[in-house]
Amino acid sequence: MTAQFLTAQLNSLIQESKRKNVELRNAAEKSLGELNSLPATSEAQLAGDLKRRLLFIKPFLLACGSKNAKYISIGVSCLQRLVMSRGLGKERVQEVVDALLEAISQSADVQLKILQALPSLVQYYGSELNGESLGKTLLICSELQTSRTAVVHSTAGATLQQLVVAVYDKLANEDGQPADGPTESTVSLAGKEVQQRAAAYDAYRIFEDICLLTTGQRPQLLRIKIISQTTGLELIEAVLSSHPGVFSAHLEHVEILRRHVMPLLTKVIADRSDFSSTVRAMRVFSLIVRHQLKHVSSQCEEVLGTLNRLLEPDPAAPWRRALSMELWRAIYSDFGLLRDIYARYDEKESSRKIVHENFAKLARLAAERPDLIGLGQQSTVVTDPTDPRDQSAEQVAMESAGITGMVSGALSNRTVEPQGISIQSSSMRVPCSDQLDKTEPPTVPDTYVYGLVLLCISDFSDGLAKFVLPIAMQNERRSEKRSKRTNTINGGPVVPTEEGSSTPTEEGPSTEHVSTTGKPSRQAGVKTAIAMVDTCWPAALATCSTFLYATLDRQFFRGLVRSFQKLAHVSGLVKLKTPRDAFLTTLSKAAVPHYLTSSRPTTPTTPVARGNSLPSDAPNLLSIQRGGKHGPVSSTDDLRESAVPSTVPQLNVRNLLCLRALLNLGIALGPALDEAWSIIIDTWQQADFIVQTSVKLGSRHGPGGGQVAENQGMQSPGLSTELLSEVTAVDAAGSRMLEGTAEMPHEAFADIVGAFSKLMELSSSLSDDARPSLQSPGINPPASPLSNEPSRRATKSLKVSSLSALQTHAAMFSLRSMDVLGRVNMKRMVSDDSEEKSWRVLVNHLTSWTSSSHHSSLIRLKSAEVLIGLVREAVASSGRGTDPLPVDCQLVFLEPLKTITTQLNAHTPRQSSKADIEIYRMVLEALRVALESCGDSLYNGWATVFEILDGIFEGGAVGDGEGQDGESNAVPQPISTKSSALLRPDFSSIQLICSDFLSRLPNRCVLTLIDLLYKFCAQEDDLNMSLTGITLFWNVSSFLHSEESATGMAGAGTAKTELDLRNEAVSGEKEQARTALWMVLLLRLTALAVDHRPDIRNGAIQTIFRIFDGIGDQLASETWATCLRFVVLKLIEQNAEQQANLQNVTEDSTGREADAWDETSNLIMDGIAGLFTNFSGTFLRSQELKASWATVIRYFQRILGQKRLALVVSVYRSLHRMLANVESTAQLEASLLETIWTLWLDGVPTNIRAAPRTASTDQAALLAYVQTFEEIYRLTKQENTYQQTLQVLQALYKCIMRSETSTPHGDVEAMTPLQTEVFRSVQSLRTDISGVSSALVQWLARLVALPLDRDPSRTGSRSPTFVALANESMGYMQTIVLDHLRDRSLYASGAFMVALRCLGRCISSYHPYRPSSGSTLLNKSAIRSSLKISAAAVPLLHQLNLEKQQIREVWECIVTIAHHIIRIHEASDETPLNGDANQDIDTDINALLTLRGLISPGVGSSILPDDTRRSYCRSLFAGSLIHQPQPGDIPDVQDQILEGLYDIPIGKTYDPLPSVRTKMSYVCLDELFALVAKQDGSPERVRLAQAAAPFLILRSVLPLRAFIADQPLRGRMPQPQSQRRELLYILRQLMALECEPRAIPDAPGVVSPSKKHLHRVFPLLSKAIRAARRDQELLEELCRVTDMVSEEMGISS
Repeated sequence: MTAQFLTAQLNSLIQESKRKNVELRNAAEKSLGELNSLPATSEAQLAGDLKRRLLFIKPFLLACGSKNAKYISIGVSCLQRLVMSRGLGKERVQEVVDALLEAISQSADVQLKILQALPSLVQYYGSELNGESLGKTLLICSELQTSRTAVVHSTAGATLQQLVVAVYDKLANEDGQPADGPTESTVSLAGKEVQQRAAAYDAYRIFEDICLLTTGQRPQLLRIKIISQTTGLELIEAVLSSHPGVFSAHLEHVEILRRHVMPLLTKVIADRSDFSSTVRAMRVFSLIVRHQLKHVSSQCEEVLGTLNRLLEPDPAAPWRRALSMELWRAIYSDFGLLRDIYARYDEKESSRKIVHENFAKLARLAAERPDLIGLGQQSTVVTDPTDPRDQSAEQVAMESAGITGMVSGALSNRTVEPQGISIQSSSMRVPCSDQLDKTEPPTVPDTYVYGLVLLCISDFSDGLAKFVLPIAMQNERRSEKRSKRTNTINGGPVVPTEEGSSTPTEEGPSTEHVSTTGKPSRQAGVKTAIAMVDTCWPAALATCSTFLYATLDRQFFRGLVRSFQKLAHVSGLVKLKTPRDAFLTTLSKAAVPHYLTSSRPTTPTTPVARGNSLPSDAPNLLSIQRGGKHGPVSSTDDLRESAVPSTVPQLNVRNLLCLRALLNLGIALGPALDEAWSIIIDTWQQADFIVQTSVKLGSRHGPGGGQVAENQGMQSPGLSTELLSEVTAVDAAGSRMLEGTAEMPHEAFADIVGAFSKLMELSSSLSDDARPSLQSPGINPPASPLSNEPSRRATKSLKVSSLSALQTHAAMFSLRSMDVLGRVNMKRMVSDDSEEKSWRVLVNHLTSWTSSSHHSSLIRLKSAEVLIGLVREAVASSGRGTDPLPVDCQLVFLEPLKTITTQLNAHTPRQSSKADIEIYRMVLEALRVALESCGDSLYNGWATVFEILDGIFEGGAVGDGEGQDGESNAVPQPISTKSSALLRPDFSSIQLICSDFLSRLPNRCVLTLIDLLYKFCAQEDDLNMSLTGITLFWNVSSFLHSEESATGMAGAGTAKTELDLRNEAVSGEKEQARTALWMVLLLRLTALAVDHRPDIRNGAIQTIFRIFDGIGDQLASETWATCLRFVVLKLIEQNAEQQANLQNVTEDSTGREADAWDETSNLIMDGIAGLFTNFSGTFLRSQELKASWATVIRYFQRILGQKRLALVVSVYRSLHRMLANVESTAQLEASLLETIWTLWLDGVPTNIRAAPRTASTDQAALLAYVQTFEEIYRLTKQENTYQQTLQVLQALYKCIMRSETSTPHGDVEAMTPLQTEVFRSVQSLRTDISGVSSALVQWLARLVALPLDRDPSRTGSRSPTFVALANESMGYMQTIVLDHLRDRSLYASGAFMVALRCLGRCISSYHPYRPSSGSTLLNKSAIRSSLKISAAAVPLLHQLNLEKQQIREVWECIVTIAHHIIRIHEASDETPLNGDANQDIDTDINALLTLRGLISPGVGSSILPDDTRRSYCRSLFAGSLIHQPQPGDIPDVQDQILEGLYDIPIGKTYDPLPSVRTKMSYVCLDELFALVAKQDGSPERVRLAQAAAPFLILRSVLPLRAFIADQPLRGRMPQPQSQRRELLYILRQLMALECEPRAIPDAPGVVSPSKKHLHRVFPLLSKAIRAARRDQELLEELCRVTDMVSEEMGISS
């Protein structure tokens, strides 16, 4: 592309400079010649060649130096292209810079091209641009920056910055090279001379000149006269931002900062310059503070002080304050920088307290305008008072509680902007410091600086936490190693995120002072951080406290709470108790405002509706969905309404957010809180009381009663979705705080346990008269007893009627807390003697509460939950120890559980309450855990275990109901349970027993286990459980089988009824009992096989046959007979009855049910086939088992009678598998084989019409049907007859006609699976049976013709083409015919002629389906087969003494085949031939020549009529036509074909197209000449010549007549080449032909007998001679023929 561009530009330059600038034109022509002489290679090679031709750029330099705008434009464009492609020689760089400098006064396009070239020039040729030349490049940009064209101005400015940065890039590269390089100059620094290399010296001078120009001084190197202050500041910023590390390596640059930059910044920032200069100065100072603070520390102190002063109010220029805050925000976001500033200034007595002063400024700024930030009683949401629709759910919740703050009332009558701080109203789309394109200051929102203050506080807390907490974690890990603790706390303080989720920030608490460890640098940093907190926390607390009660949006408020949490966390970790308690107290007040705690609810007189009451039984203290971890438990029926407050105190989302932060601090600082626990627990209890009270009252009063308006999507009445999610988050935080006590030291654990113990004592100290009844709503208690004053104040505000609610709440609060504390501290409670006594007291207390009828259901449930949970956990903890679990665990654990369940089972289902069911469920869960822990040591308690597990089912025992024969009822009885909620925990224990403890069970318990499994499978409440129960049957069966030997299994054959089996299982010997148990198990599965649920019965059937497959080879014949009688035959009978019942019902009502039962039947048949296949030896040896064959076959017949394809598939597949293992006919009865044969003949799937057909099912049925025939025929082959073979062929043909393909035209290349199986079956048929070969040939001929006779109605995408099948059938038909050629019945039946005719049809027919590769066309296969058959049959025709008519028919078929070979592809004669088509024609020609050897002279036999020979000659005549004759050229009369021979037709002026099979036409023409030619003179040859002579004469005349008629009309136009070649060929053949003397009748005047054919064409020769006067070659040939006629026949010319 570069060569083309330069060539075009040079040509333009030559054209433009003609007669105007000779020197320029000569230079351009010379450069163009050099360019053209270069080889056309790659761009890189071209650039290299141009580099070496230094004079190449001369015309471009001359053009730039001229005054012509066109020359300059071309010159600059070419120089730019050369620079960018690196095609410029280094020696000419200076000249190029000068040329570009001269051209800067041109148009904007030229100026832009110059600016585009400069960066590449500096990048690629930087080593040549030093000093003055480098200054010129910057001068170009500076000059162009003064352009009035905006695009040039902006591009020049950007390019100037890019070039300056490139200078420093060059310096960075130079610094990376060895330091021993040559120096350029020296620079004086602090009285010393510093050696400078080239790049360093250039960068130093350029940076200094930029600073000088910015301050209005004169530069040293640059020739730039002046640049604006904004441009200079931008260039300084570009240098500082791109290469900050240069200043540390080159102190001379630091000196520039001190001498020029810092004074400039101080002046601009302090002197209140305009906005554009100030914003750039701020940006530059920000970079200096971040990267160069250590170099210019003293100067930065003054600027930082100025920035603090700018935070003072300035109504005239609020943007200065905003810029200052943005810069401080950047400093606060880098905690390392902030810490460095504090260490450099605040920690030094002689320096200003920059950071402390800034915190004080922030505190004063926060409290500056309370009305602007919406300061009130508590934080509210920012809303627009002018828009009543702008009401968030959080604001609605707060206002509905009567807490609107100070803002809403003050702004109700004014139309102003929304007050408060929010992302929307307190932020700018583009910060002031980024608005470099503005010359005037932007409008700053009033609350913008307040938002920046919040962000500063957030960044400060984040940086402080990220710096201190990791170090604290390291100290904590060291402390853990020293104390050798083995457990760690799972979670730390969780910071509320934007979405209300929680993010862990630490792993556990730390009580060590973090500044005492680590490296010296780290210790210094930690000390600085601690000092910063200790010094600045009052101001930070004041700032945060102000905003904590301001109007903030969601994001700002959550960030503020996170800041509180992190500051308190760090204060606690570094043992600063005063700031820690201050932050905790502030959060506590924000979590529960004082106006809520000072006015407790009073008691109304209105009763409360029962339906809206909400139980307070929650796993966590603020949970709204109660009922433990297993789901909600409604105790509405057992709770009594009590008095509720009329005044509804309510917490909002922000209160709960502060509470969550407080709880997270409890998690993080638990070991270090000591007396501060009272703050957290007191606040937590008060919030719990208020939330639960508001929820209950909100649900009773409804949305119209002053509660939250947004109730859609709530999970609890009275709470909005947002509030509910926050309550859930608080629950999680409280749970984690309690769980964290496991890692606390004993003293800290004692502190928190003491707090909750006092609360429990408070609930127990109430009088019995005030205890709640069974319907107590359970309202939460007041504040924690750890804080005595709030508790007393709250208690005094309550009335006596609310004491029951207080007692209920206190009890629930205590139970939940004790539960969590007991679980997480289980190890210390079961190991320490003193605490073990407490454990005993706790368990006894919970037991009395659970069994007492005087307590409400709610308290009973919670007590039972805690009791069982703690006992279960204690057992598990003991089991995990090194000592084994004591044997008396059964007494300690199982007996109390049994006692509870016994009392519950005594209730009728109507008497059982929801609480009873829930207690029962908890007992079952505890039982499962006990089995997991001590199941191996359980010996005497299994009966108790199964008694507990069986108690959930209603009704009698399984197996009690039996029929008259002693067998159990077939249809399983429905199983009912006390509650569906009890199934899952009960079944979990069953699963555990089946997987781990079967070997521990006595036989009676195994029998009970089998009955229990059956009940679980038969219940209808949980389908998945039923399916799993069936799987467990397999486990039990495997266990029973592994315990027994094959001999023991054989003993099962003696049992007669199921009752005998059950008795033997309980009282029999070990081996007999185990076998009886196994049989009972199979009977249970058999009963499930008729379940109305498809999944259950199918699973049972699969399990039965899976069991048989696993152990069948070890069963004796007697045992197999028993199994068949009890199980398999029973399955068959049951299924047959079900199918019969379905057939009697209308199809519309049982569609899905019938399909499901079909699947069941398929499983049964597949299983039976598997048994008869896998254990065929056993089933065929025993006479008793042989009888089962007949039963199964009858079952198959009944199933086939259902007329359903899905069943047909399974029947034939199963039968095929069964017969495949029968080796000989002797193994089966003859009557059985006859029955199977009849079943197959009568069960053709094509006859099924009842069931809806699908393609896959239809083909599968047909395929299985054909495959079954292979096995049946294998066994009955020797007895097969001709009639049976005909029946088989008829059935198989029906199957073929129903075959379908999976893809369109899918059977062109290969047969479908069904066609393959049918063809394989046909090949297996015996052909030695009389008449079978003829029938088979005719049947195969039908298959060969299928592609030609496709059913028009089957035109879908799955309709078969039968092409591959026809090819295979053709080959097999050829084999059959060749094998039976000497069989006269083949001819007598007409099968031979049928085969030939079919092959002829295949040859002549057009086949649209062509195989892609690897396969042969159907007509080509037909040609080969016909040639082979004809070649073999013709010599035998007279040897077999066939009848004359049969011989004639054979010859007619052969002649017809020849005709079809000649006329093949007639349908495509108009299309040109490709390579494949030419190859096909060659194949056809070879086939014709081969067939000619068979026909000649045989077709001349006297037996054959003349019509046969004329038909053959007529075919040759028609095939020899190269050009289509005109209508009337060929007579229609069959015998008088030479009539009108000399009539000249009407001429035509168009050129007829030759035939696409011209080659075949010449072959046919040669054959005509050969037939008429003189041979041996035999009668056969003479007859052939006589038949062919008329056709030859007519064929010879046709081109002559066409030439005579058409040539005069053409004038001087020559004859078409194809017609001319044809005419010449015929004339030459006529001259060469020696015809048979008797072929053409004698005529007067004929002298030579071998040239009679010339006499017939002579009349036309003279006419042709007159027409051929312009074609010399043709005229000569015509004259030669005429002379031959004169010579041979004595005709005078």
